[in-house]
Amino acid sequence: MSISVLIPCFNAGEKVWRAIASANAQNGVDEVIVIDDASWDDSKALLAIAADKFPKVKVAAHLKNKGAQKTRNNLILASTPGRDRWLCFLDADDEIISHENSLLLRTKTEADIDITYCDMSIERYESGNRLRDREYWPTNRRSLLEALAAFEFVPSTSALMFRRECFTKVCWDEGEAYKGGMHCFQILLAALKAGLSLDHVSVEGILYREGWSEDQISGKKNRLPRLFARKHWQQQLFEWLREQGDYEEAIALGQKKFDFEWEQEVSLAQSNPTAINAVMP
Repeated sequence: MSISVLIPCFNAGEKVWRAIASANAQNGVDEVIVIDDASWDDSKALLAIAADKFPKVKVAAHLKNKGAQKTRNNLILASTPGRDRWLCFLDADDEIISHENSLLLRTKTEADIDITYCDMSIERYESGNRLRDREYWPTNRRSLLEALAAFEFVPSTSALMFRRECFTKVCWDEGEAYKGGMHCFQILLAALKAGLSLDHVSVEGILYREGWSEDQISGKKNRLPRLFARKHWQQQLFEWLREQGDYEEAIALGQKKFDFEWEQEVSLAQSNPTAINAVMP
């Protein structure tokens, strides 16, 4: 069994160094591949140093910004093929935590398990300031389908691990609908629709930083575009879920949360009449 850690980087600064170091320290990892998506901060300089310091690290770059989804698809192509290869898509501002066997514990030897998802720790930020201490985020408080519908305790992208061969059936959606975010939700729904099997692993394996930069996907400036992406995803999810069983209670909760957030963001945007049109897909 081999593990590739794949890191899309855009203006992550010193956090990408932490991400790379945490991946490099993991047992079972034989390659850490980073694609810089045309950053304009000091990410490129840090990546060059990392490539010299860590033999496992390979660095490539886009000359023009292509977005996280295209970058992830290119990272798959850059990874070493193999039936027993697992892929961890580590966001450049996240870290692998717990211990040096964290990723190994997140893989499965059973041939019928295609994707795993682990628990997380979350640091929340507002305007660059950390709001509180790390928060433990268990991703198995509900079944995965109920969690997706209710929009709570869902694993982030970094908390997912895939057999490489999964990507003969699914891909990261590069379309306009997901430019605002919801990337982990998109790939999870695609995997479920494709009939791939998912399993929870009881490892607190990821440190996820939410909103550390206003320009981040989870940052303040991106809230309305992210809601447009969520609306598109949610419509697809609810339609599919109603074919799978009785998830109406969780669906109602997810819709209620969306409506509340949508009303808040639209109200804030009303001070700028062009705000909504500027982010509509």
